[in-house]
Amino acid sequence: MYYFFQDESFHDLKITEKGGELNFDHLDASPYFVNVFLGFSVELYNDIKESYRQWENDNKKFLGIKSVDEFKGESIKAKNFKFGLASMNFRYINFYSYLFDLLNQYDIIIQLSTTNKLELLISNVFNEYFAVIRNKLSQKDLQLHIYSLIKLFDRHRTCRLIELLFDTNVDSKLVLSEIGSILNRIITDEVHFPHLSREVATAKFLKELLDKFSFTMSTLDSYDWDYYWSFTGLKNLLSELCISNEDVLLILDGKGSKTDGMYNIAKESFSFSEILREESENHVGIRIADFLSNFIGRIIRNLDLDIRTANISNLTYVDEEWFNVRKEGFECYKLLGTVLRKHQYKYWTTQVGIYFDTAILFYKFIDYFCDFRNYETYRVISNKEHTIKLNEIVFNAISKRLN
Repeated sequence: MYYFFQDESFHDLKITEKGGELNFDHLDASPYFVNVFLGFSVELYNDIKESYRQWENDNKKFLGIKSVDEFKGESIKAKNFKFGLASMNFRYINFYSYLFDLLNQYDIIIQLSTTNKLELLISNVFNEYFAVIRNKLSQKDLQLHIYSLIKLFDRHRTCRLIELLFDTNVDSKLVLSEIGSILNRIITDEVHFPHLSREVATAKFLKELLDKFSFTMSTLDSYDWDYYWSFTGLKNLLSELCISNEDVLLILDGKGSKTDGMYNIAKESFSFSEILREESENHVGIRIADFLSNFIGRIIRNLDLDIRTANISNLTYVDEEWFNVRKEGFECYKLLGTVLRKHQYKYWTTQVGIYFDTAILFYKFIDYFCDFRNYETYRVISNKEHTIKLNEIVFNAISKRLN
């Protein structure tokens, strides 16, 4: 029998807009939904939970948290994540090092799912369009086309376009006209930047396709979140590991209505021995999943923000300040990177959607630190050189996935 605990970060029940701003664009939100499942054998969980509780209580005293209060990922203020561990207080780095070391030491099953929220929005609005071109393009070209459309929307959307996508009475011609204006600006403004030549070519191709086919937009005033994708990853991982659903007790975080969607999908899609909804304060497994999902979610959120606010003339993905880590931060990154490398032979350990740029950036960023034997060899290279090297790694990884 296995216990599987679930928690997530940046959970929006619906995608909405106000004044042309999407709800996941707020400073306390994120364009990525991060879901974590952690699996333990019954024996392993019983072995871990008491030692974790003791260490957790010791940390509460060290951090000044009352013993009766729950210590969660959100207990660590957002400012600590601006440049990842480079901007994090040492006492929190110490905690994460313990957490990642725990994941390294024990045979814990990990399933990580990162989903871009704009992907859900575009998939809904352009559902008829994708159905029309499905027979015109190969499966590979279709996926590439959807990816390109989402990426251009992500980086170049206007308030006007967002308002139109939430207007239930909108004329599809108005949406296409606004998209056409955006594509024209990309073609005109980015032609002078060689590193953006691929985006310009994509904009021209999208303009040609959108002009060629006739279809209707499927707009709503809000878009419900779809949890099926997150459970697809768990389902496939269990199959990969030859673990029967009947041997799994699934414990979801939270008892309120916010977990209804996930709970209903779990009931519909699986024949687990039992599905429970529990509060994290009562389960160590949920709290560990909470810290992991929160860490991943906040790093991804700030990486994405860094890219989004950068000047288009920049040749690198992230600010060099991300690499200005102390020795403790470097070793903490290496611990998490080692966890991910340890599980990389299990294909469904990590799962990304069609639009995966920032998720790939996150995984490659964490893995990058594992390439250095120690902090001294890491510091031989300047922060600027680190950004250039990571940029090449990420570019090759995204290109390989697209091709």
